[in-house]
Amino acid sequence: MLLCVKPTMFMRALKADELPVPASSADQIGTLAFRVRTIVSVEDIVKSAAVWRELDRTTTAPNCFFQSYDWCINWLRHHGGKEHQPAIFMMMQGETALAILPMMRDKIWGSVRVLRPLGEPHTQYAGMLTLNGTVPPAAQVLLQQAILALPEIDSIVVQFLPRGSPLRVVLGALSEVATLANEASQFDLSVFAKPADFTAAMTSRRKQAKRRAVAALQSEGELQLKVMWPGDPESAAAVLQCLDWKKDWIAQTGRMNSGLGMAGHGDHAGHMG
Repeated sequence: MLLCVKPTMFMRALKADELPVPASSADQIGTLAFRVRTIVSVEDIVKSAAVWRELDRTTTAPNCFFQSYDWCINWLRHHGGKEHQPAIFMMMQGETALAILPMMRDKIWGSVRVLRPLGEPHTQYAGMLTLNGTVPPAAQVLLQQAILALPEIDSIVVQFLPRGSPLRVVLGALSEVATLANEASQFDLSVFAKPADFTAAMTSRRKQAKRRAVAALQSEGELQLKVMWPGDPESAAAVLQCLDWKKDWIAQTGRMNSGLGMAGHGDHAGHMG
């Protein structure tokens, strides 16, 4: 089954409806009920690993992989530095994280200072990690204020934001650039109880194309199917091999690289795979 999502770009200044009561610490904004921690160093991200991973574990919201702790910290270790500096907004209620927005500070065109989703261009969609896909209204205002309070930022650029993301509410409808709206398709395999159900749902043309593809692969030798999971000893090497094939295909067809050739990306992808 294909589900349509609507990627969106936001580029204009935000306006918060009201000002929250400042917290006592310079890196926090909050009220009696909620507070937002702004984390700007890898060291402090690592110190917050337990809180972040707990939200990873308990979330029931869709489209959260690229906002997970493991993806973000691994990307920063391979691609972070002066060019990509983290800015993590962590919405807290007591000692529990209700929402985490991973962003990074970057420069475009040499001098424009931009806040954009952490991990681009490898992060395939923007968003915010939440407990259930929503953020309380009072917390939305605080998050807006925390974003606006980040110094030396000229613009906020968010691309490929799935329809229904709570970040869309935080950024505000007036921030959307309608002419840059886009749509993409996304597989939803949750509707299939077993692989045979997926095959049965395919059209005759797709089944025929699949048989031709399998026959073409078998002409090169015996064809085997093996599922590899993250952490398997051979998984990293398989991911690197796939990246090499992908980059070779991109070069031969003259397509855009989209970040696959960035230094260290093979190690990053292999570690995640």
